[in-house]
Amino acid sequence: MKGCRRIAVLGLLLGPALVGCGTPERPHNIRSVASYYHVRPGDTLYTIAWRYNLDVRDLMGWNGLKPPYTIYPGQRLRLSPPPGYRPMVVARRPAPVAQRPPATQQGRPTAPQPPPRKATNPATPTTSRPPAASPPQPATKLARPAEPEPPPKAPPKAPPKPTRPVAAKRLAWGWPLDGKVVQRFNPSLPGHQGIRIRGHTGEAVRAVEAGRVVYSGNGLKGYRELIIIQHSPDYLSAYARNRRRLVAEGDVVRRGEKIAELGDPHTNAPELHFELRYRGKPVDPLRFLHSR
Repeated sequence: MKGCRRIAVLGLLLGPALVGCGTPERPHNIRSVASYYHVRPGDTLYTIAWRYNLDVRDLMGWNGLKPPYTIYPGQRLRLSPPPGYRPMVVARRPAPVAQRPPATQQGRPTAPQPPPRKATNPATPTTSRPPAASPPQPATKLARPAEPEPPPKAPPKAPPKPTRPVAAKRLAWGWPLDGKVVQRFNPSLPGHQGIRIRGHTGEAVRAVEAGRVVYSGNGLKGYRELIIIQHSPDYLSAYARNRRRLVAEGDVVRRGEKIAELGDPHTNAPELHFELRYRGKPVDPLRFLHSR
């Protein structure tokens, strides 16, 4: 009986290790956020925020980082807001509102200026007395061109222009790869924070929307050759498991531009791992990519 118990215990200990040997490495994120993180060589603010599903702006604010937002190995970064933390944006809003009321009060004393203009009107009839019949005719002609001046006012046409630039209209998501979706979004499972699209070795991987490359490297476990693009202050996209990266950090790319070549040396059926983040949190890319 003791020998059977020993075998059972060894089976429980070695079982997970044997299963892990046969499964490919998958991108994973740490959902149980720790209190602090110690910067390692090769880390960037974007990779740290990506690993912990955080917004990079929060990571900067919580740690009081200022431009150019430099970090160094061994530095300890806070991964949660400190007690009493308030975003800086809240303090900036009331300032312009307080400056507007005094400007309107200063405009009121200028209102009594029209009365002197009325005093000039009686001067016109005095000039019309010596020439009895001739002057009134040109006076009427001069009054007519003054009337059409108010109608050509075009301010009502200006307001519709600022309503056009809307964030939702600016971002028109394309597909990073022409292929079949073989894995769907499921944030509760490791490695399923995005989707998998099957393709061919060397196939072009394209940017889903215009933006700036904020990361290009292989420092995140499970992502291999990874590219992260920032499309707006809120949206980021990631392209992982590439054979070759064609863009570097800081590059500005256009929608549909080739940024990488697909390829995986560990399989004959390479798959692109694509993720979309909104304010640091993974979202389902299929809800944003246009139908095809």
